[in-house]
Amino acid sequence: MQPSQIRRRDIVLQTLGLGTFSAMAGMPTVARVLASQVQQESLQITAQQVRDACWIATVQWTEDQCEEVAKALNRKLERLRSLRDEPPTEDVAMPLAFIPSFFIRSETQPREDRDPRTSPWQQGVELPTWTKMEDVLDWSIPKLALGLRRKLYSCEELTVFYFNRLKSSNERLNCVVRMNDRAIELSRLR
Repeated sequence: MQPSQIRRRDIVLQTLGLGTFSAMAGMPTVARVLASQVQQESLQITAQQVRDACWIATVQWTEDQCEEVAKALNRKLERLRSLRDEPPTEDVAMPLAFIPSFFIRSETQPREDRDPRTSPWQQGVELPTWTKMEDVLDWSIPKLALGLRRKLYSCEELTVFYFNRLKSSNERLNCVVRMNDRAIELSRLR
């Protein structure tokens, strides 16, 4: 198509097909009207709904263009529905990263005036006395980190303990997003 032959109708059709409603003036209106016309029970968007949305937004499209847009939107809806029907697998990333060392200040060079086994965050942490692993259940993350740093227990022992505790609460581990037997292997490396 020559630049002089490009019509507003073609640009609107392309942006609507790409899903970029907010890129042009008037397109948010088409999107809102179309969304209001599609009910929850409706399984697909019809060309008539697109035509009505265009009429309300004062955009003029042909029958073929309305059909094309309806088909494109129905394909997108079908893809979204199939994504929502499928439960997430174990290789899906967590929504938030858990970094237990967030409270440790990073330094480019170690200071010589302090013991390398202590950190400023440790000074306010009181480590209770304990005799068995069950005593760590009510400890905070800084207390657990201090116990690891002081070699009271290993990463593997702590991971196995919590893993067994989770399994005793719920055999299917419904409450855990990313915990499996491989976690114990990884804890040996730390």
